[in-house]
Amino acid sequence: MGKKCFDIYGGATVPRRLERFRMQKVLGWAALLLLMHTSAVLAQGSIFGVVQNSNLTTPANGEISFYGFTDNTDDEIRLESSIGAGYDAGNWFDDFQNFLSKTPGNPYTYRFYNTANGEGAVLAKTIPNNSFQQEDIALGAITWPAAPGGMAGRVVSSTSVVLTWTRTAGQTYHVYRRPATSQGSFFRIDNPAGLLTAAGVADSFFVDNTASGGGSFEYLLIAQNVSGNLGPHSAILTVNTASIAAPLITSISPNSGSSLGGTAVVIRGIGFDINGATATIGGAGLTSVTVVSPFQINGVTPGGTAGAANLVVLNTVSALSATLTGGYTYLGNQAPILAAIGPRSVNEGANLNFGVSATDADGTTPVLTTASHECHLYGQWQRNRDV
Repeated sequence: MGKKCFDIYGGATVPRRLERFRMQKVLGWAALLLLMHTSAVLAQGSIFGVVQNSNLTTPANGEISFYGFTDNTDDEIRLESSIGAGYDAGNWFDDFQNFLSKTPGNPYTYRFYNTANGEGAVLAKTIPNNSFQQEDIALGAITWPAAPGGMAGRVVSSTSVVLTWTRTAGQTYHVYRRPATSQGSFFRIDNPAGLLTAAGVADSFFVDNTASGGGSFEYLLIAQNVSGNLGPHSAILTVNTASIAAPLITSISPNSGSSLGGTAVVIRGIGFDINGATATIGGAGLTSVTVVSPFQINGVTPGGTAGAANLVVLNTVSALSATLTGGYTYLGNQAPILAAIGPRSVNEGANLNFGVSATDADGTTPVLTTASHECHLYGQWQRNRDV
């Protein structure tokens, strides 16, 4: 008989060691199957299916976007990029267990969109109570608004983010957010209740005043047209609230006025904090200041010295400011302006009476003087009086 080979593991023979290894593999597979069975039980309400274009071809990876919500409210939506959801090689999947609201029997809606050919589909049913539910998607022609574009974010304070996008006339926009570390659901912030009857933002911007300082957030938009159709979701925009930006002044209108002050002006720019901003000209504060939007401030000029003066806008929370050097000019002594008199006539021998008025930008009272002269016009003597 040949010699038995011993290893260093307690003197067991090589054949016995292989047998033990095989047993460990069997036990490992058994544990894995048990885990898969347990996961299937816990994954009650999972949904999946195939996706086909109208010509029965399979959309390529990266072409399909979708989002879903429950209970006929879009307070919470899940995307193809959320954890537990996705699209791969013609197959889509999601798991209702990842929704906050996931009671079997409650309604759900998914909207699918093919970015390559513009086809889409809506899947609207009730949440199943079985472990896995197959729902195949057949794409076709749609009349949805396009995915919003041109998204940008500007942080004006540690808790305030100004979102902007390219607006299309006749459309409104639902705004959603999630922590950048989440990778889960997005939650609607323009209408936290998620009322589908609340059409959304009609403008091209939205101010998120509930962002926490120092964190990063991801935002996206969904457009709604006048027919109430929701379109595909936008690309995801990531904003770091620690990167606070100063405001920017682009213009002031009018850009000149009396040195006595009192001129109503409109300041335009970017990143004005609607939670509080001040404006000064030549170091003196404007009165009746109103932050109309992140892009407009209204106010009334203070008095100042004749000449050019700097305009400064300060966001009070961030204490960051912008300066428009020499942006406003105070005017010195100005000539009064005589109100138009217009043509006047009277019969010969009668007095000609009319009122005369004038204004002065400096606030002084104009002094009216007159002079007269005679001239012969068209064969008649006319007496004219200059004012």
